[in-house]
Amino acid sequence: MKKLLSGLALFSLCVTAFFAEGFGLVLSGGGAKGAYEVGVWKALEDYGISDKITVISGTSVGALNAALFACTDSGEAETLWREEVGYSSFLMPDTSTFSEVAAFAVRSAKNNLGERNMQDNPYNLSPRLSPVESELLRQLLDGVTFIADTGLGLAKGTVHSLTEYIFSEAHSDGIFERDALKAIMEKNISLDKLEKSGIDVYATAIPKDGFLVINTLGWLFGSDSVHYFKLNEQLNSTNVNDILMASSAFPLVYESTRLSANIIENGKVVGRSYEYIDGGFESVGGKNVPVLPAAKSDKVDKIIVVYLKSAEEISNSYTSRRVDEYEANGKELIEILPSKSLGDFVDGTINFDPENISQLIDLGYSDACAVLEEKGYSKVTKLKRFLKNVF
Repeated sequence: MKKLLSGLALFSLCVTAFFAEGFGLVLSGGGAKGAYEVGVWKALEDYGISDKITVISGTSVGALNAALFACTDSGEAETLWREEVGYSSFLMPDTSTFSEVAAFAVRSAKNNLGERNMQDNPYNLSPRLSPVESELLRQLLDGVTFIADTGLGLAKGTVHSLTEYIFSEAHSDGIFERDALKAIMEKNISLDKLEKSGIDVYATAIPKDGFLVINTLGWLFGSDSVHYFKLNEQLNSTNVNDILMASSAFPLVYESTRLSANIIENGKVVGRSYEYIDGGFESVGGKNVPVLPAAKSDKVDKIIVVYLKSAEEISNSYTSRRVDEYEANGKELIEILPSKSLGDFVDGTINFDPENISQLIDLGYSDACAVLEEKGYSKVTKLKRFLKNVF
């Protein structure tokens, strides 16, 4: 029996080596919609592809997932998303910058919009939310409604704030803090785990250094001005997590992130400390679908691209577009797009409701399975799983 198992193991290894192909995985940004990518990763494990992935590149929540997938298995990632990721992780107001603005907005909204905002639950918020979470979201929505209804004055103020955020090299505050998210990252992601994974993991970010015009012109002419950081080559876990925070620092929503002068980019120490913002902010040169690291890698034969917008949404967008053959550097593209819309900003991007997270994970899994089956891939058999676990 032992000889039979050893023979089967040897045969399996020979077959695997002969047909070996390296996969790159590209993960888009999109807040809570990132739960969809967890479902895709589950499918890649079931079809035996996750073991062949050599490069993962992500932006914003895609960067967080990229590091998470390299450091954990799909079961751990799924449990984390279903049980720990939520409003407190991504949408906790920074009291140092939020309280005065929120108080003014809520008072004004109530005065201007009447009794609707005095109701206990005017926005039909999920009963699963804690009282604190419900109140925070209600205040946010009150403020948004107020801004929308008061017109040009506050619109100009918002544009001014956004301009200051991007043009200034100084640190910029955001409405929400992310201490809970930092704790999740420190617990699950480390430089040691990344190095052991054997996967090159990249995250994108944009330096907040006043070059808005240059970045915008680059976007108009199709050039890529986003910065790609390889997490595996950083000097410590602190720098790894700082890069992930920078990649997801959406302007005004979250504070900008300062990366230290010893951050490594393209194999070299940067040598200067910069403030960075969300790498997916495409209007100023970001890249929400960061295919470049996978396309350039000589360890990648096929590139799996995971979008967080449906094909129809992408076709109707001014900034979003699908990866083309030129960007893929001649490598085979396997595109996984949501079979239906994952929602707008409120219903999708900031909707960390547990029920929505579960639905997104399930949809990502079923969509990925459908694409992989169409491409001729099959789920890993029980025998192959057994041999892999034993040997």
